[in-house]
Amino acid sequence: MSVKRLIRPDSALLIAAIFLLSRAVYFLAGVRFNFSPLDDHWQFLDPVLLHDQLAESIFYLHIQPPLLNLICALAGKVSADRGQCLLNVLFLLLGLSNALCMRTLMVRLGASVKVALAVTVLFILNPVSVLYENYLFYTHIVMTLLCVSSLLLERYFATRRTPWIACFFVSAACVVLIRSSFHIAWLALVAAVVTTFAPPGDRKKVLAAAAIPLALALGWYLKTRCLFGTFGSSTWMGMSLVNSWRSTCTQDELDALYQARVISKLTRDVQPMSQLKDYAPYVRLPPPTGHEVLDQPCRSGGRANFNHIGYVGVSNQYLADSRNLLKARPRIILRNQQYSWPRYFRPSSQYHLLGQSNLSKVRWWDRFYRIVYYWQIEDQPDDSAAAPGILAFAVQQLRDMSLSTLIGTAVIVFYVPWRARRLWKEGRKPVALTLLFSWFNIIYVACICNLLEMGENHRFRFETEGLWTILMAVILTDVIAAVRRRRQRVH
Repeated sequence: MSVKRLIRPDSALLIAAIFLLSRAVYFLAGVRFNFSPLDDHWQFLDPVLLHDQLAESIFYLHIQPPLLNLICALAGKVSADRGQCLLNVLFLLLGLSNALCMRTLMVRLGASVKVALAVTVLFILNPVSVLYENYLFYTHIVMTLLCVSSLLLERYFATRRTPWIACFFVSAACVVLIRSSFHIAWLALVAAVVTTFAPPGDRKKVLAAAAIPLALALGWYLKTRCLFGTFGSSTWMGMSLVNSWRSTCTQDELDALYQARVISKLTRDVQPMSQLKDYAPYVRLPPPTGHEVLDQPCRSGGRANFNHIGYVGVSNQYLADSRNLLKARPRIILRNQQYSWPRYFRPSSQYHLLGQSNLSKVRWWDRFYRIVYYWQIEDQPDDSAAAPGILAFAVQQLRDMSLSTLIGTAVIVFYVPWRARRLWKEGRKPVALTLLFSWFNIIYVACICNLLEMGENHRFRFETEGLWTILMAVILTDVIAAVRRRRQRVH
């Protein structure tokens, strides 16, 4: 291939070259893959059990969907050192695939080739992308899967070929089996909508392609329901929900809620995600099950085993108290929204668990991106005290938010449906449907995660940052075209 063809803005090899070169530069700067979550994040099972009792441990996993633990376990089966290398390579390949997918999808959805190249390069060089790419967690995987799913959906509607729609549903099912906030209802809704808008002659084919991925996801949900009493991919809904509102309450408020019999003594006295021994005075712990993954109070490294069977009852009590609070004092449940939404629009690199070592290596470049790309006025610590007064509080939050993300999201929310409707009338249904799929996922993640979380909202937003960037490239192309048309009319 000639050098001239290699450097064309529509060349996949150019994107790959930029990606690999940038990763080499980041590596030379000292960025390394962060494996620490495997030992200290509650979402992971004991690595020793995953190695020695893989099938049993995954089967009795109830705090998370199985896919991330399964990936780590299979890598660890190779060997400790080689397994870490495999995980590092896997995340690197996901990053490269995501970059190629984004550029391709931008062009197919209407972005110009030059805009698509420029925006993709900005995303590749973004230190946030690199930090999550070097963080052993599901966030980067989910973002990549959502971008890949959008491209696969567009390819199916454009070609009507079965492999595309089959791969689409496999990719969507992987999202459900790796991230609990993507409920099986999300997958069922997507399958129903895709089937409805598929050509009449293709509907049986679409249903057949969706059947096995849906069955796998449903099987996990039914397993969790039969063994642990929860129809979901995780039993921790109560733990997550109470965590989203309890931190906004004073001790006096908690005491008053307990006296009014709205919440239990457990919710009043014990922070969610505490050690098992802290809950012993408040709940009756079940007898041993005979399965180490459910019985051991601590993992081999000394951290609490949050997959212990006792946490199921704790989470259920938290969930019951949250439901009571929603009926009796909904204002308290919803009070967290004044914190969760501003945090959602913060630059995702403010998530401290990415690893202080990597954060320090890219600090100056990250600061440059926060100012120029994310339009952040001031980087405030996560534990900064709330300013008194509504206006002062709003100004404080705005100064810490990414104004480009906030404004861009508002534009996406209103502009994309209008553009999709126009494309539909023009007969460009594949583009319209893919735009709406991407748009829907951005809104879905924002609403679900901000309602159920108060703390890691900016990390959750990164799961859709790829889709957000794709839609912004399309909008930017439309703006440039509109400006050119206006200039032509003037002249």
